[in-house]
Amino acid sequence: MIRNFRNDFANILQECKNDTALLTIDPNNDENIISMSYEKLNTIIKQIGAFLKKNNVNEGDDILCILPNSIELAAIFLCCMYNGINLISLPCDTTSNNIKEIFDILNPKLSLLSKIILNDSEIKQNFCNKNHVAINVDACFNWLCTEEYEYSGSLAYVYISTSGTTGKPKLMMLNINKLWSSGFYFLRYHNLENKKLRFWNYLPMSYLGGLFNLLLIPLIAKGTALIGQTFSGKTYLNFWHTVNRFNINAIWFTPSIVKGLATFGERYSEEERFYYSRNIIASFLGTAPIKLDIKQKFEKQFNIKLLENFALSETTFFTSENPKILKYREEASVGEILSYTQVKIKNLKNGCSEIYVKTPFLFEGYLTEQGFESPKVDDLGFFATSDLGYINKNNNLVIQGRNRDIIKKGGYFISLREIELIAEDIDGIKEAACVKIAHDFYGESYNLYIISNNNTSKEVLSQKILAKLIKYKWPEEIILKKAFPKTNSGKIKKQELIGIQE
Repeated sequence: MIRNFRNDFANILQECKNDTALLTIDPNNDENIISMSYEKLNTIIKQIGAFLKKNNVNEGDDILCILPNSIELAAIFLCCMYNGINLISLPCDTTSNNIKEIFDILNPKLSLLSKIILNDSEIKQNFCNKNHVAINVDACFNWLCTEEYEYSGSLAYVYISTSGTTGKPKLMMLNINKLWSSGFYFLRYHNLENKKLRFWNYLPMSYLGGLFNLLLIPLIAKGTALIGQTFSGKTYLNFWHTVNRFNINAIWFTPSIVKGLATFGERYSEEERFYYSRNIIASFLGTAPIKLDIKQKFEKQFNIKLLENFALSETTFFTSENPKILKYREEASVGEILSYTQVKIKNLKNGCSEIYVKTPFLFEGYLTEQGFESPKVDDLGFFATSDLGYINKNNNLVIQGRNRDIIKKGGYFISLREIELIAEDIDGIKEAACVKIAHDFYGESYNLYIISNNNTSKEVLSQKILAKLIKYKWPEEIILKKAFPKTNSGKIKKQELIGIQE
């Protein structure tokens, strides 16, 4: 079941050597497209290998990258994974404190940094006594020489920085062979493993979505990854132009992107929308909850079927929709259980049901300042996801929220996800987020944050919300916001909401 990344990738590099592996837009000229074949990528990987060897990096060592989405970052990642070197990638907007926390846990052998990063004197201070190299991110690779080197290639790991529920930093440790295998069997489930898909990588490669979903999976499909800038509000304006310009035929959507494109789509005629999406043969959806009516609106607008899946960074995929089961959809369903995974539902004391999953692709564990933490699994090897839900009669998994989104207020259990859905069903409310708070009398309660999609006043919206809730479910406060802070994959940063003033 577990495939060998190095062997598979070596075969792909040879089999597809004349095909395009990576694409990017010239940073100095938007009209110029830079293309890298699999043969050229193979050479670049070997040249990066020689560069790392000259910087005393050996198999099993850890390196840190702080680079923007770029063809350089993609090639460095692939070189490290191929040669048995462990890598952590941080976003360019990372803080000095975050960098220090990573060094406290990992102390990487080498750091590869964008020159722009070192313009920040506070961040630069972190690297004064550390082995680091600043490189240009211009798709030229002029920091490499023609010398090539290939390590023997032991097993490599990817580290993903997370704080989890504790707020304390830790690094999720992911086995490259398991990641590669998970992507392979996911594509096989969809009959896409040899379709030479062309994806647009617009998710940050400091997150698993950018490294795994939109870099490894296109290569598993013997296809192409267009390496673009991280998705932003401006991307909506030229989204379909980019899809057509680069002949993108596979897209990984996030809920926030779907919502935005559905809104912008109203500006175009039906004929225009169908023209823009005519070449899409695979469209996936994941990373955060999305309402069924929003999915259906988008699908009708663009004549695209969004195949939702459910995954955690710790487990990768364990459910997916496919065209044959879309008729069984219901609110919050995320597809059928994949054949190579097992899911069980465990009843909790609060009356909710938690989802447990057993998968051959489970992560290795966490690295913390205190050392290594193994994954917490039960006696049968099932991992507690902290997600709540159930399996319906059609073997589809239905998600009801997160375990930490269940609060006990004065003896009553309240699902914060339920409150959010109720609020978002109210005319005038675009988005809602509940944030748990401590309460002197009830023990815990919550505040409700909302965004209005028109000029309806907070008072009117509050009245509509309270009218739909039994009194013990009322929030302590309803707060109107202009926008929510979000991750690049569209998840709301709920704890940041508390400190934002408007």
